[in-house]
Amino acid sequence: MPPFRDDNKKYDFVLGNNFGKSCDKSLINFIKEELSAMGYSVGCNYPYSGGFITSYYSNLEKKIDTLQIEVDRDLYMCSKSYKKTFGFNDLKKNLNSLLYKVSDFSIKNQRKNFAAE
Repeated sequence: MPPFRDDNKKYDFVLGNNFGKSCDKSLINFIKEELSAMGYSVGCNYPYSGGFITSYYSNLEKKIDTLQIEVDRDLYMCSKSYKKTFGFNDLKKNLNSLLYKVSDFSIKNQRKNFAAE
């Protein structure tokens, strides 16, 4: 996503769960806490709440969680040249770590199905 500011706060990530309709609240809170602990600023559902993907793939009754994750492109690339920055490798490492933690969280909380595109 392009850099986003709201009330003078810059967000590194915006998590969208279609205002609670596509992802269990405990999962989105877990991801928000993990990203925050990594030093990122995280917003939820504004300005990106999720669109087609979160509506189409989600099924909370079957425990299929769908979450849209928007990432500030300044974390990993130069907006003018579209080339990777030094932050790319840090972001990659942190997102890999997050995926392992989400997997563990989901197994412990019996939320085993994900939609990804």
